[in-house]
Amino acid sequence: MKIAIPLYESQLLLLVGDNTNTILTENMLILWDDLKKTKIGVITLSEPILDVRLSIGLINIIVKDKCLIFSLKTLKQLYALDDINLKTPKLFTNNFSSNPIVYAYSSQTNNHQVKIAKCML
Repeated sequence: MKIAIPLYESQLLLLVGDNTNTILTENMLILWDDLKKTKIGVITLSEPILDVRLSIGLINIIVKDKCLIFSLKTLKQLYALDDINLKTPKLFTNNFSSNPIVYAYSSQTNNHQVKIAKCML
């Protein structure tokens, strides 16, 4: 298991594998109900998932030099933030309950540049 993140204070977990088994691979995120011992949903990507960050109503998935933003409710991709510096993959946001959500992150192509993205929900 590469990543296991509890979903707030519930029995739900976000899981990412490490390719040691075929059921849970490193390019797949599973929303798991630990009480019922069952999958609730799956997000499968074409590249390995490096990190997962949870915010209110959103799943932020870090892959290569991008952050993919998914709805927690529907597991549908909402946005993709390109050119993220993986050496300092910090995402800074305003209040997650406001609309739009504003992301600030360091650029991969220009180390001294901070990028800003507004995401309407």
